[in-house]
Amino acid sequence: MRIEDLPYKVLISILEEVEERVENGEIDMETPFDRYNINELDNLMEYFGVKNMDVLDYSYILSLYKLNPNFRDVPLEKPQLKNYKVRHFENVREWKTYYFDNEVTSYLPITKREIYSLEESDLFVYYEGGVVDESVDESEITDSGIDFIKQIN
Repeated sequence: MRIEDLPYKVLISILEEVEERVENGEIDMETPFDRYNINELDNLMEYFGVKNMDVLDYSYILSLYKLNPNFRDVPLEKPQLKNYKVRHFENVREWKTYYFDNEVTSYLPITKREIYSLEESDLFVYYEGGVVDESVDESEITDSGIDFIKQIN
């Protein structure tokens, strides 16, 4: 059962519990998805028989609380679901191995030694051949962050 489908009286009880936790500093409305808030909400909702909550559940409870500061006195205003496009960037340093295929035409037999000699003489350029395979040997994330967030509906 989704939290938004819980009976009205249960939602009021949940809001009372959230209010108490906010006043006691156990839930910080400035950082709603903080892991401490999430843990606190998980513990609270387990009391009401709700487990395995997701972003929609957490955001519904906290949005319901924010929208209804006088929840005891007036009918509850229900939060509206919105979608957001989030672009995240990641700068990665990779160490790769590329494999190139080339054709060499010669009257003499070709070995590694001849290829290295041809390279030194600028008569063979391996990267002019086609890349046929590559493998990432190691990688390191050097930076990561949010590029932008845009409400799409």
